[in-house]
Amino acid sequence: MWACINDRKQSVALADAVSPIPDFADVQFLDAREDFVRDALKNLWGMKTLSTKDAVGTYIIPAWQGKAFTGTSSCKQESAYLLLQHYSSLSPQLQKDTAQLPIFPSRRMNGEETSNFAVASALVDPSSKKLGDLFFEDEEVLPSTRAFEQHKIVLKECGLKSVATEALLYDRILVYGGEARPLGQVRDRARKLLAFEWPTTKSRLSIPRALKWLPVTNPDGSLALAAASDCRPFADRLLVGFELPTLDFHVSTTWADRLGWDEPIPTSILLSQLAKGIDKKEKDVVEAVLKYFIKHSRTEAVLDDLKQLSCVFVCGQKWVTPSEAFFEGCSQLAPYLEDVDLIFARDFRELLSSIGVRQRPGANDLLWVQSKIDSETLLSEADALVAIKTIELASRDSRLSLKNLKILDKDGRLRPIGDVNFNDDASLSVVDEVFYTDPRISRDLADKLGIEPLSERVRKGHLQIADIDDEDEFIQEEKAATNISDDLERYTVSATFREYLANADDAGATEIHWLLEKGSYPIGNLLTEELRDLQGSALIVHNNGGKRSPISQISTPLTFHLQFSVITTSRD
Repeated sequence: MWACINDRKQSVALADAVSPIPDFADVQFLDAREDFVRDALKNLWGMKTLSTKDAVGTYIIPAWQGKAFTGTSSCKQESAYLLLQHYSSLSPQLQKDTAQLPIFPSRRMNGEETSNFAVASALVDPSSKKLGDLFFEDEEVLPSTRAFEQHKIVLKECGLKSVATEALLYDRILVYGGEARPLGQVRDRARKLLAFEWPTTKSRLSIPRALKWLPVTNPDGSLALAAASDCRPFADRLLVGFELPTLDFHVSTTWADRLGWDEPIPTSILLSQLAKGIDKKEKDVVEAVLKYFIKHSRTEAVLDDLKQLSCVFVCGQKWVTPSEAFFEGCSQLAPYLEDVDLIFARDFRELLSSIGVRQRPGANDLLWVQSKIDSETLLSEADALVAIKTIELASRDSRLSLKNLKILDKDGRLRPIGDVNFNDDASLSVVDEVFYTDPRISRDLADKLGIEPLSERVRKGHLQIADIDDEDEFIQEEKAATNISDDLERYTVSATFREYLANADDAGATEIHWLLEKGSYPIGNLLTEELRDLQGSALIVHNNGGKRSPISQISTPLTFHLQFSVITTSRD
């Protein structure tokens, strides 16, 4: 093109103008590659001739700095490439200045070329896919294809991003939290951003904790973006997952530190999480919260709350309150009282003791269990076994503390301990109504509990026994003691001897003998207490008759209130 020299305030002759330099504000560039042109410009107008490199440093860089370019976008782009072409020959200062200029043509992440320019530090190396994944498709953060292919080295020297810097990560956070982008797109990129390790620098940029950009899962399972102040990392999901949104993947400790997640979790959140973990039977949640309380020395502050919660895991694979659990002694008292699971007890023994878990059940606990299973109907086999266990445990306790204990009888009912007897003599036939202990209750256990044996009650006269000999022939309705008392009232002592003679005669006897027995007999196993006084000296009467006599049928043996016994013996 031809140019009018006087058309501009300043004209510059170029000795090596390979490609045209676009005009700007008050400067025009003339092609002076021919000798005669240079001579004419010098002689006629005193114009100095420069090389393109000198022109770049003297005019083009200042023009970019002052935004003084005019003309089409393509001309501006050509001047940029001219500058980049001569970058390596510029002075260090000019190279530094160039790095700060928006002279690098850019394109969008989707590959679309644009007419815009950017500083190199605002662009991302197209060969770094990991960095590229942090940007949205319409963001202009890549150098143009031509710029990258022809001037890759210059771009990198001027600050092209090929690694995740603190500034880049911080910028991405602001973009994710500040722009109205589809949730899925932000979550995907934010997740990839958090996979980068936060650089260790002195600046330690403070991430806005109220900015909603973190990809989280809400307690109800829905996906969302949350602020760091309103959520917690994946590592805390067992501690807060029912209460707060959490990340669904791990992040580094440097990220957690920058996001403020090194701060303690509020106690109210933890207690609520614990309650829901118990309700949902999530053992991992309960254990995690309890361990957090211990680790952060918060047990004293929550003891009263824990005592009210079913936070104790027992052998029955369920959760109970501390008052319902024991470290031992309840293996057969389930589901009313339970032993703490062995592993759970090992991990939390000190805490469990402090909230009321006792070593073994006491008297009141056993009575409470009995109150739960007591029924007007027969106990089920399961409850009967529980009842037996309460009785066995009670035998180890003080008798006075178990005055309200009930004993399982042979019919499967619980009865007051004073109403039940241990049947130690099956040969005894008792007239009165008697409740016998369940066969699974041993004599030794009965003795430990003070359950009275049947024979002892008969001996004391509390119970009356039936006449077993007559029982086979007829039902005896009159008590033996009544019969004997009646005989004694009808016969005087003197008349009694005559009756013995009459009985002998009736029996066809030819001899009758009287023997005075002066010895005494043991009193340890008497049927009744009244027989104690009749175990001393006695008068024995014997005849050799063989016929049955009416009196012998009725009055054998006869017992007197004179501390001796009269016994008549017939052949039958």
